This record gives sequence, structure tokens and C-alpha cells, in this order.
Amino acid sequence: MSCSGCKKSSSISTEQVAEYYKDVVTGNTRLSCPCSSGVLTTQQQKILSLIHPTILERYYGCASPIPTAIEGCTVLDLGCGTGRDVYLCSALVGNKGKVIGVDLLPEMLEIASRYKSYHAEKFFHDSSPSNVEFLQGRIENLKEIGIADGSIDVVISNCVVNLSDDKEKIFKEVSRVLKPGGEFYFADKYIDRRLNAEARQDLELVGQCLGKAMYIQDFVSLVKKAGFSDIRLVSSSKQRISSETEAKLNGACAYSCVFRAFRLEHLDECLEDYQETAIFQGTTDVDRDTYEFDCHLKFPKGLPVSVDGNTAEIIRHSRLSHYFHISNRKSHQGLFQPEKQLPMSLIVKNQSLEKK
Repeated sequence: MSCSGCKKSSSISTEQVAEYYKDVVTGNTRLSCPCSSGVLTTQQQKILSLIHPTILERYYGCASPIPTAIEGCTVLDLGCGTGRDVYLCSALVGNKGKVIGVDLLPEMLEIASRYKSYHAEKFFHDSSPSNVEFLQGRIENLKEIGIADGSIDVVISNCVVNLSDDKEKIFKEVSRVLKPGGEFYFADKYIDRRLNAEARQDLELVGQCLGKAMYIQDFVSLVKKAGFSDIRLVSSSKQRISSETEAKLNGACAYSCVFRAFRLEHLDECLEDYQETAIFQGTTDVDRDTYEFDCHLKFPKGLPVSVDGNTAEIIRHSRLSHYFHISNRKSHQGLFQPEKQLPMSLIVKNQSLEKK
């Protein structure tokens, strides 16, 4: 079923957004993007301390959408900007992995590329070449810049998809470039209703990642249409906005969310119970004794945890299989914890749980 929010509508163009961010980079415009969802691990915090200050000063993301257990992976960052998350991933994948950053603005990429050798020396200490590549292009058309089908292990994106005029095309491109079992792990802003034309045409709202933010139900529809049948909420936080911005949004609430989805066929539409359990055996970059799969599902190291059929399949057929033991599938028992199925109600509920 088609929905009005899923279609292109009259709004600020991608070119206008690009000019806005170009002014931000050159210091002519001040960016206001006050939100956060997700927490860096201890290892990621240590890596962050090694990243060049110029890169950190020009960071415009809204969270930290970097999954654990990506050593040796090929990672693609959509809308990489000046490269903060690219360089974080560079250290995490190691010199046997690779990170590709894509951005539309050459001004951003010039700054990012300037520090490739600097970070290779910081991270690897053995004269290893940089494992980072920056490409200029549109994230809606990754084929145009040479990203091949099924070539990427993990795609990340940090508060960028909301700026696009064609979000459906982005999700389809992500599905195309991911390997079977590959992961899309991404942070962005979402709205609890469809915005009117005036809000969508407000450049300041768009620059704050709000004017073109997706209504959460439209987002779920588009991602599923692109082939990601199981979308997991990792974290969410309600954004604090000024009274002026609130008036422009006409009462809409904004959320900063981190989602994850895996490219796997034949997953169930809902979370189903097949009496399966999973045991987390540990990874090198999880600094806690618990692996957090999503906002509800957590795995204490060494202990069996009941999981739905989709989670079991995701673990079996993704890079996570190296870190878990999964029991055999048994007879179907109906829905698995039906009260924890997506979407918007879970995000709102998650806020109330975090406040307790």
C-alpha cells in the first residue's frame, strides 16, 4: 500500500542541503543538531581520542552508529562528511579490513582525505597503508561510483538519510551492495507524524535534520520494501527542541534513533517462537559482559537466552555466528513476545523505560 509520506514531495532539494552544509564547513553557517542516541564502547572512546582534532571539530552526526564485531570487514559509510566514523571504523576493522566513505561535498572529502596517513600511523604502527577510501557521489546511486553488488559487509550512516529526496532509492542501494548476511546499522532522526509542506521547505529545519525527517511508519514501510523484513531498534532518545522549532513542527515530536537490519531472505514478517536459545561467547571489542542486540534483547556472556526465529537466523547467517552458539530450531509456538514488536509505540515506550 502506498502512503503519501513515502513519495517525493515538494521540499528543499538535495542541492540546497549541500550548499547549506558547504556553508557549515566554511564557517558561514552554524549547525544546530543537538541530539544523541547510542553510546560508544570503551574501545571506541580510546580510538576517538586518537582521531585528529580537525576531524572531530567538523563532526555533524547525531549518534554513533558503529556496530561491534567488525574486525576484517568492509564497511561503507553513507554521507561520511569529514570522516569521523570512517576513521573509527578504520581502527576497528584493522589492516585486513577496509572502510569506504561516500559524500556529495568535495569540501568535506578534502578535509577527510587530508588525514589518511595520519590515522594509519596512529592505528597500525607498522607502516601499513591506509585502509580508507573516500568517494564523491550520491548515496542514492552507489553503482555510479563503483560500489559493486554484494561487496559490503556493513553499511553505516549517521543522520544523513533524512536529508535525501529519494530515501527509498537509498534503502534499495544498501540492499544491493550488502553481502548476504550483511548489516545496515544507522542513526537518524524521525518524526511521529508527516510534516506539512511549510516545514519541509524550511531550510533551517532541514539543516537540523528535521524538515525532511521521515514519519516512523513510512520509514518502516520503505525499509521493508527494500528487502529488510526485520528492523531492530537499538536505541532512541527524544530530541529536545526550542519553542520556535516546536512551533514550526506544529506539535510533532522528533526522535534520534539507531536501527539495525540484516540482508537475509526468508525471515518471518513477525518475531516467531521456535524454542531456540543463543549463548554469547564474547568478542574482542565488547568491553562488557553483555552483548546488546537491540533495545530489548541482551545476551549475558555464557548464559542461554531465548530468541525468536529471526534473531536465530540473523546470528546463524551473519558475522555474529563467530561469537554465538545457537540451539536447533524446534516446533513453532506462535508469536515471540508480541508486546515487543515494532514500531513507533516501541520508540515511545523505550523513552519511558529509559527515564525510570
